[in-house]
Amino acid sequence: MLQNLGSLLPSDGRETQQSSNEFSLVPSVIVFLHALFAFKTEDIQVLSDLDKESPQVELETSKRQFQEEAGNRQIFSGVAKLLLPRIFVAYEASINQQFRIKTLEVIDKVISLLDNALLSEFVEPRQFANFVQQIMKSKHSGSMQVSLQITRKVLDTNPF
Repeated sequence: MLQNLGSLLPSDGRETQQSSNEFSLVPSVIVFLHALFAFKTEDIQVLSDLDKESPQVELETSKRQFQEEAGNRQIFSGVAKLLLPRIFVAYEASINQQFRIKTLEVIDKVISLLDNALLSEFVEPRQFANFVQQIMKSKHSGSMQVSLQITRKVLDTNPF
């Protein structure tokens, strides 16, 4: 089921511009992926420090543990490998700031699940550079901070 989500996301920018009606489910897919992928470990810790009693801390911790188990990690990594390039395109094609922030959070969550070898295998330098350029143009400080964290992980794994 998760692998089929790729058909609901654009595969390149031209496709999105030419047939935006075909991709009216993109925001729903991004919201679904945001809920599906666990917070990064450091984000769970920050949330826990703010409110140890929060049910979200327990939920996100359980999701993270489940996604990091050996067999499950391979499944989620495979799904991420299929969807991440399309999520980058969805980010680049959107003009809605809230959607872009949510999409950026999904990218951050997905990248945090990938090991270095897998990440360097499928992040294309040109696409990644366009992605970073779009974020810098937005001048949204929160987006730039997340972008820099993602950039650090990508450069640590693949210095291009």
